[in-house]
Amino acid sequence: MAYIHYYFFHQDQWDSQYTPVSARDVTEEFKVTMKNPGDFKTISFEQIATPKILSNKTIKVYYAGVSQRDCQQSIFGNKPTNLNLGMDFSGRDVNGEPVMGLLGQGALSSRVTPDPELVWPVPRHWSLQEAATVPLPYVHAYYILSKVKLISGDRVLVVGGAGALGQALISVCLSLGCGIFTTVSTLRKKEALLKIFPTLKENNIVCELNDEVLYDHVVVHTENQLCKIVVSCASGRLREVAMKCVGSSGTFLDVNQHDMERNQSFGMSFMWECRNYKMVNLSSLFDTNNNVEKQMIKYLIAEGIANGVVKPLPSITYVIEEVPRALKLLSSRNNIGRVIIEINSPSKNIVVPRITCSPTSTYVVVCSEELLSLELIERLISRGARNVTVLWNGYTTAYLLYKIRFLEKSHPTVNIVIKNTINEKECINAINEAEEVGSLDGVFVIVDKDEKYSDNAAEEQILLARNILLYNTLLSVISSLDFATRSLCKNLRYFVIVSKSSRNIDDRMICLQAEKICKDRQNVGLSGLVFETEISNELYKYSHSKNDIAAETIPEVLNALERSLNLNYHNIKAVIGPCGETDSLSTKRKENDPLTTTGAPEAITESGRKVEVNNISQLSFTNSNGDPMPHRHNDLEIFYSHIENDVYDITSDPLVRMSTKAYKYFEVQYELDQTAPHLILIPGFEGHHRIFNELCEPLKIRAVAMKMNTYFNSLSIQEMSLNIYKRLSRIFDFNKKFYLLGYSFGVNVALELAALIEKHGARGIVYCLDSSPDALKHLMGSYAGDLSNDNLQNVITAHMYHLTTGLNSEEFLKELENVGGWYNKIDFFIRRVKGLVPYSHEFMRNMLETTYDRVIMAREFRPELKLNSELVLIKSTTSAALVNLPKDYDLGKYSNNPVKVYDIKGDHASVPYDIRVSSIINNSLETNLLDEFNGTNTCETYLMID
Repeated sequence: MAYIHYYFFHQDQWDSQYTPVSARDVTEEFKVTMKNPGDFKTISFEQIATPKILSNKTIKVYYAGVSQRDCQQSIFGNKPTNLNLGMDFSGRDVNGEPVMGLLGQGALSSRVTPDPELVWPVPRHWSLQEAATVPLPYVHAYYILSKVKLISGDRVLVVGGAGALGQALISVCLSLGCGIFTTVSTLRKKEALLKIFPTLKENNIVCELNDEVLYDHVVVHTENQLCKIVVSCASGRLREVAMKCVGSSGTFLDVNQHDMERNQSFGMSFMWECRNYKMVNLSSLFDTNNNVEKQMIKYLIAEGIANGVVKPLPSITYVIEEVPRALKLLSSRNNIGRVIIEINSPSKNIVVPRITCSPTSTYVVVCSEELLSLELIERLISRGARNVTVLWNGYTTAYLLYKIRFLEKSHPTVNIVIKNTINEKECINAINEAEEVGSLDGVFVIVDKDEKYSDNAAEEQILLARNILLYNTLLSVISSLDFATRSLCKNLRYFVIVSKSSRNIDDRMICLQAEKICKDRQNVGLSGLVFETEISNELYKYSHSKNDIAAETIPEVLNALERSLNLNYHNIKAVIGPCGETDSLSTKRKENDPLTTTGAPEAITESGRKVEVNNISQLSFTNSNGDPMPHRHNDLEIFYSHIENDVYDITSDPLVRMSTKAYKYFEVQYELDQTAPHLILIPGFEGHHRIFNELCEPLKIRAVAMKMNTYFNSLSIQEMSLNIYKRLSRIFDFNKKFYLLGYSFGVNVALELAALIEKHGARGIVYCLDSSPDALKHLMGSYAGDLSNDNLQNVITAHMYHLTTGLNSEEFLKELENVGGWYNKIDFFIRRVKGLVPYSHEFMRNMLETTYDRVIMAREFRPELKLNSELVLIKSTTSAALVNLPKDYDLGKYSNNPVKVYDIKGDHASVPYDIRVSSIINNSLETNLLDEFNGTNTCETYLMID
């Protein structure tokens, strides 16, 4: 789904959601939330209610921390609701005393109300900024170590010692007299740890994590006794290496929840010799029935502060507007210690306004439609409402009953009264009852019809008659509500009529009547708002069904409604559409309503907000003749769509062992079996080995992938293949049958690599995945166009700018066109992304040079080889339609044997993820390999102890 954006049509002009909501420059109370987990651009500041009387537990926050937990949830979270960021904080209580504490979530807020058991006074010699670095890492450290029994002399391995949790664990374990081993990713972090902990042995800090370096280091320095306790926040391969470091009867404490959520398995051989595995989830500490552990942790932290064990950690501090930048720093893992946010008041114009509801007042909701009405009721409850009277249209559904029960269960103090009739009498009774209980604070009327259809003509007529009757009833109900609230409800704050834009005569009559009523109310100083919504047809380009549209747009409709109430408008039309659709929306409005004069919305620059670009096809540029090129020819995204965020992973050993069925059952250790046949996988332009993860899982042969990083960049494909051959020949014996697989640009490399291997007498199979030397040129021409070298440099640089920063690269591309020379363009790129990306200047320079060189290599590649090995072409149907070549993509001229061709549905980008490729590979394996696999016991082994 595209990002949704709404625009107001108010007083004959368009008003975007970025307009300031009041004349004040700062907001009083707010919290930081993330709307769409996985996208830092959706982080926003939401206004929160300011209570008239502050609780004794309320704390004004001055500093709050963001953690790896926030980072993981921001990247991998799948919750549909907003994500509240931050867990620990420092600030002042209602008496002005400095305190620090811990929350389950939502510490990035101007005020918090934490559990008193997780609040500590700040020592006088600490600043509030220093105090904010303490609660989360030390509480987490003590909570982890409470799961095991530690005594002086025990060996403890802490994976990731330079992080905040790692430093807290080291500090506590050193105070207990334990021997500490730890890992860091850079020499800079190692030097920092030695300065922070002078008693830490330099030889016990492992700086390199490639292959078995960590395990070998621990074996040597513990004389093969390994460690009693291993605390790991790592995932994947590094987690398995860390598990091997657990000694007999030792315990592995896993604090990374990501692998568990993805159901990533690990071999039970790691649990041999009475080893134990425990998953430690800090969120369980916040359970309401967990007071004993909270009290224990509170005492340990207080004692640690007194003894000097608990002390402030190194930190870097960002202002509140730089939360996305702080999370990006955490995701790059380049920080040492904590990342702290200073909770100063953000500018008012970036805070999302929110209405406030009184828990003692009543709110009446008249519902003629189900989905929007129920979401509105839930929104009112989330804003503080506790007494809601619902007037329904008479057709109670199972979903309605379920939703009401869910809301009452989630909020025990909520009282929802349902009346299954909408008429004047029930409306008056509801208002009188509300005034008797306390006061009526809001009236909301949802004017709409549930779109129900029937193939039966008689039933269709009945549904139509019901809708007409309902509209006639609503006309009289709105007038009655207006009359009754004027005379009975002197303190009514909200009188709202919500409808959908329509050309139906009944709909227009209700809207005109509602507009007249609300305008009259406004003229005499009473509240009144007509809120009309329109869904842009552009949204249907990004969704598969109307249900998807409803799920995405209803929250935005309610956000726009809240904003309108804060602006105190009386007549609003909100158009909901994808970002970037503003011009088309204003044009459509002019066409639909010729009597209305509109102005196009004011343009919002890139510095004001980030705009999502789906692919390079959204960029505009010219060909070598200076003529505009069709957008459909500029899509480089299909060849290069990802850049690894983990700098360590980019620069580590280029040979990666892949997870296959064969490795799962044949090996209990992590090492490569150098004597067994392997499938060697070579990725495309981006050199990203993880595109083969899904392809490898079903394979019945062991597999390794070559990360095509800048280490293998050369002047020609032949030299690149030679470098890869030298690397592989040090590990594998190519006297047996070999298996190669190349994808996209990797096919060219695989063919040259096969020629080198054949010179030593070996024969094998080369799988060409949706490409050949000639087919790749055709595909590049179809997707990227026939660009000059200068334009190609511009397009590649702009595409990398978008991939690395997530920003719209259109303005960047226009500026780039005025820069002459390839190296000047690279320098210009580096200057523009400085401070926005976690990569070094040298890496970014190599990345651009490598990408450009590989595109040129692919264009000019004309192999002069003839293979005796078997060639297997697996091509997609979409690519086959774009490539004007014979069925075998002209691979036959590079082989002495016929080429086997397989067709699968899909396109060039989806082929590596197609499980049918795995089946083709398995079916072409040697019989002895398949017999070996089929004869293997594939049952997991478990050690049972009474």
